[in-house]
Amino acid sequence: MASDATHRRKPIPSRPKMGWQAWESTTGYIASNYNPDATLKIEIYPINEVVGWAATFSWGQYQESVRDYMSFGEALSALWLQIESHHPSLMEAPEARTRRPISYADEDWLDQMTLDVFSRLVGVTEMAFGGQWQLVIVYRPAENPADRVQTRLIAQNGDATIGARGATLRDACRALFTSAAVRFRQFVLKL
Repeated sequence: MASDATHRRKPIPSRPKMGWQAWESTTGYIASNYNPDATLKIEIYPINEVVGWAATFSWGQYQESVRDYMSFGEALSALWLQIESHHPSLMEAPEARTRRPISYADEDWLDQMTLDVFSRLVGVTEMAFGGQWQLVIVYRPAENPADRVQTRLIAQNGDATIGARGATLRDACRALFTSAAVRFRQFVLKL
């Protein structure tokens, strides 16, 4: 005998178009389901005349980190692989699995407008400060959108420390670039 009962299923969300969006979604999911302090941190710094990338994800008592990768996408991909290998049950629910920041091509981590601002910030920072600088980006799924992405530039042994915030990575990078413009000029003129 067939049942006439209707079973409701939640629709499974589609995969985020960009890898950064997948990280935002994953961080939000973990904050909602495991620990509200879930945080993604990215560090960008010089390594022997190239740019190095580190990434850390923390939630509750857990933290995973990777360091010394040569691109944004490589660092974030390696971080996720490490998280999945150490915490395989973290994203078991079908709606969570589609959010995972995996299998994104190099050109699919940031939309073009964000990539342009982000690349310009990194490039000008490298030009202005040479080998003594660090950019730090922190993403938290905060209730107030303007506080979700925090950026900080630390240069010249801490003599130049500038921070900014924004609702998106692009907004935060643009705000940091604007705030740091005077310092960029000061250090470039000293060269």
